[in-house]
Amino acid sequence: MDIKSEAKNLSRSLFSRMAWEYQCKPLLQLNEIKIGLGTERTLEKLISSFEETETAKMFVQQYKSYYEQVLLCGNRTLKVFQLTKEHFDQLKAACTAAGIIEGVDTEFFPYYIDTDRIQELGSVTKLTNVTTDTNSEKVYFYFSTKRSITEKLDLNVSVFEDNQVIVDFLGNYSKVTAYTDKPRQYIDIVCLNEKDHTIEIRLDTSSAVAKKDIDLLFIQVEEAFIASISESMEFSIFNQPINFFPWIQGLYTDTHCRVVELSFTTDDGYIHHERERSSTKNGDVRNGEFHMGGAEKCDINPYRISARWKENFTPEIDYEYEISLNSNVRELSKPTHRILYHAIISQCPSEKDLDSLLAILKKKK
Repeated sequence: MDIKSEAKNLSRSLFSRMAWEYQCKPLLQLNEIKIGLGTERTLEKLISSFEETETAKMFVQQYKSYYEQVLLCGNRTLKVFQLTKEHFDQLKAACTAAGIIEGVDTEFFPYYIDTDRIQELGSVTKLTNVTTDTNSEKVYFYFSTKRSITEKLDLNVSVFEDNQVIVDFLGNYSKVTAYTDKPRQYIDIVCLNEKDHTIEIRLDTSSAVAKKDIDLLFIQVEEAFIASISESMEFSIFNQPINFFPWIQGLYTDTHCRVVELSFTTDDGYIHHERERSSTKNGDVRNGEFHMGGAEKCDINPYRISARWKENFTPEIDYEYEISLNSNVRELSKPTHRILYHAIISQCPSEKDLDSLLAILKKKK
């Protein structure tokens, strides 16, 4: 891949994975890259500038490391499995000869395939690449597939600034959500973490609408991972998922984050849902007058929660990343062993940020 092609693939992939308004856009402005009206117009201008070899080279030097980080996390749905040290060592040894299947996805990796070549990618999940981070003692297995699942997208006016008709339409509503099933490439990740002998499955989607879709995608990645190993294991690799349900209450009482969505029942059986996703970065549903007044008078039993933390790329550019633990109210009816096996990570551009979330999720209560 020559430098001009790499710059084009990098820009398209970066724009598709990184949150635009508070992450990608400020990073571009940091290096005085001209911003168009919305992402599409900005991308068009940027790609045309790559006809100059030096411009393309400079862009890759400045932004490839950001993309490599956001590829590892970004918008992901997580499931984590605990192994014993003995089983983990056996698995890691068996993975040394994991078979990468060459194809159009390996040609473009670590970037996404051009949309005009997406039909060359099959619908079977297959191993595309393996990388090792010796500093963190992690091994990453990248699996690629073409799939079409129902996704939802909250439409943001800033993305469509170059189309006044759409801007005017969105201006009539506080929130507009679109659903799409357009096929595209997904890059899922299986991470072996030697520090705590866990396996992390990081699905390349944070917006599968139905739980059955999420469960099916996890199964497909698990099967693809097992198929890529050079030998069969005498133990079940994916039979001990970590239960995240206890951390719904944990996040509710955590003062280091801000809670932007919360669903809960009260001791008299009523179900409530509260949301604070305004443009301000200071809103927290726990600080609302309605919530505080209710919490003083009755017990609150949360079963769904979304919380955000603040970080920064530079002292001038800060951002927020989010975790959602979305269980079902029916779990609260169980006296014990309430279960939630997956967590949704959103707008997380750094492995360091994801590690801080995993430290919470893997902590034993």
